[in-house]
Amino acid sequence: MSEPLLLVATIRMSAAAFRRWLAAPAPTAFDDWPAPFADLPAGVPAATVRDELVRRIVDALTSGHTQLLCQHDAASGELRFAACCPQGETAAARTDIRDLLALLRTTADVRIRQGEDWAVAFDLGGTPLAAVNLRKGRAELRADAPSIWPDWLTDWLGDLDRLGPSADPRRWLAPSLLRQVKQIISLGALHATPQRPFAYDLTFGTDGERVLQRGPLAPGASAVVTDADPRSFRRLTAGTDGEAFYADRNTVWYLDFQFRLHRLPEQAPPAPRGFRSHEGTPVLLCGDALWHPVKTRYEDNTPEGRRRLLEAVMRQGGLPICEAVYQLFWLRRIEVDGASFRALDEGLFEDARHVYLQSVEKGVCVLESERPGTMQRMGGVWCGQHHAVNGSQCLTLSHGPLRHAGGRYYADAGGAYYAGHGWSRLDDAVADLTVPSFNRALASDGAHVWYEGQPVVGADGATVAPVPGAQAGVLHWWQDARRVYYGGNVLPTAVSGQLKVCAGSAYARQGKTIYYMQEPMPQADADTFEVVEWYLARDARREYVYGP
Repeated sequence: MSEPLLLVATIRMSAAAFRRWLAAPAPTAFDDWPAPFADLPAGVPAATVRDELVRRIVDALTSGHTQLLCQHDAASGELRFAACCPQGETAAARTDIRDLLALLRTTADVRIRQGEDWAVAFDLGGTPLAAVNLRKGRAELRADAPSIWPDWLTDWLGDLDRLGPSADPRRWLAPSLLRQVKQIISLGALHATPQRPFAYDLTFGTDGERVLQRGPLAPGASAVVTDADPRSFRRLTAGTDGEAFYADRNTVWYLDFQFRLHRLPEQAPPAPRGFRSHEGTPVLLCGDALWHPVKTRYEDNTPEGRRRLLEAVMRQGGLPICEAVYQLFWLRRIEVDGASFRALDEGLFEDARHVYLQSVEKGVCVLESERPGTMQRMGGVWCGQHHAVNGSQCLTLSHGPLRHAGGRYYADAGGAYYAGHGWSRLDDAVADLTVPSFNRALASDGAHVWYEGQPVVGADGATVAPVPGAQAGVLHWWQDARRVYYGGNVLPTAVSGQLKVCAGSAYARQGKTIYYMQEPMPQADADTFEVVEWYLARDARREYVYGP
C-alpha cells in the first residue's frame, strides 16, 4: 500500500443538517470493511461526532499525524471533508481513515436532500481502498468508487506544508469546531503536570509550571521560556517555514525560521490577532501596531554598511532577527488603526485610513491612492481604482479600469495581462481579448493565441476550437484550422479535425495512432485499445498505466 492515504468527501447538506450531524452520537464499529481496513483494532469513539472530530483535530495540531479538513460551505451547501495520513502503510493510519469513514457514514442519517454523494479513501496512486455511497437515510459500502478530486482538495493539499507546526485552523475548520479546539488546548495547558505534560504544538509544551521549547535537532532537549505563563501561552499565527508569533497574557514572542525565540518590545494587548501573507509569512496585530518579518538586502555588504542598516532598523522601531550573508532578517513595526483593521485576503488588509499590501520585498506597505472599502474581488484578483493585486504582486492601472476576460486573463485599454504567480503583460495583445469556455488556460485576440500566459507561436487565433471528446476545463487538447495542440505544444502528427479524445480519460486516438496526453504510443494496438479509467488502458498486448 503506497503512502500517504487520502480520504475525501463532498457531501451536500444544509447548515442545519451539518449542526445535527455534529451533535449526533459517534458511531460504533462496523464489521463490513474491505481488506485494507479489516481486522484493525476497535476504536473507542467519543460521545458525539463533534467530540470525536475535535479530539482528532487537537491530536493533529499537537502531534502532526493525520491532518483533517472539515468545513461547511454555506454558499454551496456542502460539507467538505478530507484527511491525509502521511504514513499510510501503518495500522494506525488505516485505523484513523477507517474511523473517519465511519463518522461520514452517519451523515446519511441527517440528509434531507435527494441524490447521492460519496466518501472515498484511496492511496495517492489513485487506488480506491474503500468507498461509501451516501443517500438519504442510507450509507452503503461499495466497490465501484468514482474518481473524486474536487478543486478545493487541490487547494488543501497545496497547503499541507502549512499544517502541523504551521497550522492556521481558520483556513480548514468549521468555526464551531475551531472554538472547541481552542478551549481544549487551553484546558490541556491548565491540567498539565510533570507526569502528564501538554504540547501546545510541535515546538512548545508545558509541564504545568513552565513553558518549554523543544529543540528541533534534539527532541529530548528542552529550554525554559523565561517568564512565560503556561496557562495563557498560545500560538497566534504561523508561517510556512516554521516561523510563528506566540503570546501569553503579558508578552509577545516571535519564533524565527531557525527556531530562535525573540521577545517583542511591547506588552501583549488583550486580544492580539494573527494573519498570514499570500506567501505564508505570519503577521501580528498588537493593538495599533502591526508586526511582520522583512528581508532587506545589504546595499553595502561591508561591516560598516551592515552596521548602518542595523542602526536604521533600530531607529524605525524594528527588531533584528538574523544577519545572513547577503541580507538582514528583521521584524518591522508599522502603525495602523487596530480597531478597524481587517484582512481582505492573505496579505491584503485595510483599516479606516489605508489599504495595505504585503510583499516579499517590502513587507506591509500602504497602497497609495486607494481608499478603504473600494477594493473589489474580480476573478482571482483584487481591483481598486488605481491598482490590481494578484497575491503579493501589484499592477498599477494606468489605462482605466481592468476587465476580467476569463480564467487568469485580464485586459484594460492599454493591453492584456495574465495573472499567474504575478502579473505578466501579453505582448502585442489587443484589449478585446477573449477566453474560450472549453479551456480557460487559452486566450485569443483574434490573431494571437496564449496558453497559460505564454504565446503559442503560429497558432491561428481566429479558429481556436475544442478537440472532440476533451472534457471542458480538465484536459489540455485544443486545435485551430491547421494544427492540434496539447497545452502550448503542437502535436506534430495530429491533424486538425481528426483527433478525438477517449471519453473520461487522458488518451486520444487518430486513426491507428494512440496518444497519452501529448505523447504518441506507437506500441499500442489501436484495433483492440480500450480505456479502463482516466490513466489506465489496455489492448490485446498489454496494460498501460499513465501512458507508454
